[in-house]
Amino acid sequence: SHVVGDAKNTSSETLQQVELHFHLFDSQDKKLGEAVEYKDEMGPNSTWNFRAACMFTNVVRADLVEVIVR
Repeated sequence: SHVVGDAKNTSSETLQQVELHFHLFDSQDKKLGEAVEYKDEMGPNSTWNFRAACMFTNVVRADLVEVIVR
């Protein structure tokens, strides 16, 4: 399973690296773990269709908790 979505660089700058960090939860709202996805070089005004791998099959919610841009 994966956390999927779109991230957009709304700036006019090229980002050297982008990291998305998610906390993963089950149906009882228990935190199962985390998922992280990386992208090297994201151009200005571009959209990234990310797909962060999950090690769990019972994830019902993923919360974005941190975005790191370099």
